[in-house]
Amino acid sequence: MMDLTPHWQQTQQSNGDAHASLQWVAAKIYEQTEQNVSEPQSDEINLSKALELGLLASNDGKIGFSDPEVLSDYLVRHAVDLALVAWDEREKFASVFDDIYRCSIRINASRKITGIVLLVLNYEYKKDIVGYVADIARLDNAREQRDRSFFNVYNPFYDVLPQLNFEFESLVDALEPMYKTSNGYRISSIVENLAALSGNNADFLYKNFIERPESPIGELAFDALLGLAKLDLQEAHHRAMALTYSEQPTLCRSGIAALGVFEYDTGEQNDLMQITLNRFNDLKGKLNADIEIILVRAYGNLASKSEEAASCLVEFASSHDTAVHNEMSSILFQKGNKAYNSPWYKESLLHLVRAVSFPAQILETLNYCIEHYAKNDLNTAFQVIELIALGWDYSRSGRETTLPQMLNSTFIELYNNHINALNAAITRWFSSSDIRLHLAGSNVINFFNSIPVNDDAAALNTNDNDEFHSIHSRAIAIKKLQKLFAKSFRKSSIHAK
Repeated sequence: MMDLTPHWQQTQQSNGDAHASLQWVAAKIYEQTEQNVSEPQSDEINLSKALELGLLASNDGKIGFSDPEVLSDYLVRHAVDLALVAWDEREKFASVFDDIYRCSIRINASRKITGIVLLVLNYEYKKDIVGYVADIARLDNAREQRDRSFFNVYNPFYDVLPQLNFEFESLVDALEPMYKTSNGYRISSIVENLAALSGNNADFLYKNFIERPESPIGELAFDALLGLAKLDLQEAHHRAMALTYSEQPTLCRSGIAALGVFEYDTGEQNDLMQITLNRFNDLKGKLNADIEIILVRAYGNLASKSEEAASCLVEFASSHDTAVHNEMSSILFQKGNKAYNSPWYKESLLHLVRAVSFPAQILETLNYCIEHYAKNDLNTAFQVIELIALGWDYSRSGRETTLPQMLNSTFIELYNNHINALNAAITRWFSSSDIRLHLAGSNVINFFNSIPVNDDAAALNTNDNDEFHSIHSRAIAIKKLQKLFAKSFRKSSIHAK
């Protein structure tokens, strides 16, 4: 069996006096959450042996551990003793983990301490940690307000779960209440990793999850399939395909989602991807709204691997469904760094800005995408901006809901590095016969005019620090920009007459 606290074990066996000293100091550090604590009274405990061996260090009336690894071992053992005393009281047990977590933060000790405590309880004291944490989760779920101390049990538990001894057959029942807690999302990766360990694991987990389609953990069938795919992609693909025919929405979503993230790299796997795309094509237009979003996401995952998937994604970008718009903007945001130069990416963005009515959430997401083009492809950047301007609702009230405010980082990028191109675009908008572009140009001018600029900046002492020079240069540049915009506005007004 793994020795989880080797320094504690070695000192206990080799020197009882030093061991007792270290236990005493560790308990004080735990109580006071300080790296160094006051030296004991002469009749309290004798630390001489631990000091002589260099296990403790004394400085200015304070005592502490010389080696942080030895300290970690003794803190673990102290917490184990406290956890054993509190075992029958769930809240008290959780408070031990809350205390040890806070202590480790304050004294800069290892964050692994709490996880090791659970392993010691499991290995040496034969405690059923999986069942116990499931009981804590049930207690937590039954409360109107979550107990923060429980959170500090869940996290180390999820970290060490694959290392715990437990009956695998009881795992799914235990995971159900845990999945409903505030950080139950971590179970997804645990299920995937457990399923990837063996075909038996994957088969057991998958079958148990699909038998509970009405429960939230039914969606963990997706993660079980991801784990299985690492062992046998063909079998995982077969099972995912079967789920897409299920009348249970949870299972259908899981199947579609899995098919969208499988790795299709080799020739044989490319055949599986074509089977996937054929199935997706059959599903288009036949799904309820919630499941269709998963289909859009799956196409987004495959767009960089398949022209057919990319074409379908562009098609979805023209949808009039707000939920699809939200999903498309999320896909463009997530895929941006690798897909900006892909034709499907640009086409999807152009189709999307033609279709949407620009709720704030979508535009804030797209701002990131448009800013990239402002840095690397000005023609596309202005094309997208103008399409948005033509569909913008100029009746919105408040300066913070104007087009340049919603695309603020994009316009700041244009101002900082492409001022002439920005001025040319504003001039072109005012020269247009479309009043919507006039309004867009006015909004941009007002946006930059609203930036406070000190007219006396040039008269200030130029011998000041670099920060002054930066502010001074920016003030002058903004003044120039405002003059350029004013000139553009006058020129366009003359042409309009």
